[in-house]
Amino acid sequence: MSVNPRLDGEGQFTGYVCMVLDITERRRLESIAQAASLMDNLGYVFSGVRHELGNPINTLKITLAVLGKNFDNFPPEKTKSFLDQAAAEIGKMEFLLKSLKNFNMYEHLEPEKIEVSVFFEKFLALVEEDFRRKGIKMEMLLPEEGVAAHADPRALQQVLLNLMTNAADALDGMPQPVITINVRKAKEGVLIEVKDNGRGIPEKEFKNLFKPFCTTKPKGTGLGLAIVKKMITRMNGDVEINSQEGKGTAVRLHLPAAL
Repeated sequence: MSVNPRLDGEGQFTGYVCMVLDITERRRLESIAQAASLMDNLGYVFSGVRHELGNPINTLKITLAVLGKNFDNFPPEKTKSFLDQAAAEIGKMEFLLKSLKNFNMYEHLEPEKIEVSVFFEKFLALVEEDFRRKGIKMEMLLPEEGVAAHADPRALQQVLLNLMTNAADALDGMPQPVITINVRKAKEGVLIEVKDNGRGIPEKEFKNLFKPFCTTKPKGTGLGLAIVKKMITRMNGDVEINSQEGKGTAVRLHLPAAL
């Protein structure tokens, strides 16, 4: 419903014009479209879960079936190799379930004022030694004190761990691997950039970056960036990825400033 004043030819007020628009049908169609989109997304996710769990389960069934038929005939070392294979397949399923748990973490975020310099100094102390053992150099560029973001510190830490794990995977086998975290005050908030000089992302993979279960990693689940996107969006932020194959990747997180 909209109400507007009515004026005569001399610009004098003469009354109101009230317009009423029935949007029932439009809302009904929008609801149908949203439901269809939701079912498409759910179907996509369930298909991914079925595939990721189905492969190790099938391998586990075959491994145990062969072992069961030949248990009395296999030498101990052969039996152990089959048991190790079975344990490895169970480990794959455990890894997927852990990733799904991370995807569902922090459904109810509690954003607060985060002093970014203090937060990142603590974060660097938490992860620096682990990455140093992998031969990766860490560089941190922080703003002056007083720059604060409005975010959930637990969710932000999980986001950064996911991004740095991706960066470490991209740096595997690369010469002089470096991860740079650059945090600075932006026009409308706080900008966090996680940059590596790794192998980069092929252009054809960009359309699948935030899709669950889409990954080029042999041991990945494809949930890392999906978790990043979900958590940053819930903190009223945004994610931007720039990458060049063979040159590296930069992920920029835009977070609102704390009032």
